[in-house]
Amino acid sequence: MQISLFSHIFLGTTAFTGGLVIASGVVALLIGLNIVPRYAQITQTADRIKGYETSILLGTIWGTVMSVYSVSLNGGTILYGLLGLCFGIYVGSWVIALTEILDMIPITARRLGLKRGMVGIVAATALGKTLFSLLFFKDL
Repeated sequence: MQISLFSHIFLGTTAFTGGLVIASGVVALLIGLNIVPRYAQITQTADRIKGYETSILLGTIWGTVMSVYSVSLNGGTILYGLLGLCFGIYVGSWVIALTEILDMIPITARRLGLKRGMVGIVAATALGKTLFSLLFFKDL
């Protein structure tokens, strides 16, 4: 079965506009929750906000290109390990910034009646996520 030029144009336009909708939602979430300024405030790097915004944009473009065109990297275990470490730090720091904004940690501590030990709980959570991520991805 041969796909017509109209079908290609229609599918391409639909995929492009769908991508714009998703990207707009992510950007709206980042802006609406003030995540970038809060992240800069937590890390005391407010002078680098443009760099954060540029990194988000370039990372989004690179991720899109890699997923749409099935780009693969042949760098070996060391490159994959470094990339995994960078991805983990990036995602983890954004999650921490998001939980800070939503006050999830203090609300949880208050509801559970915790007076002390929050550092241990956060450290155990981070260690558990790291360990189970390594176990999950070891065979991929």
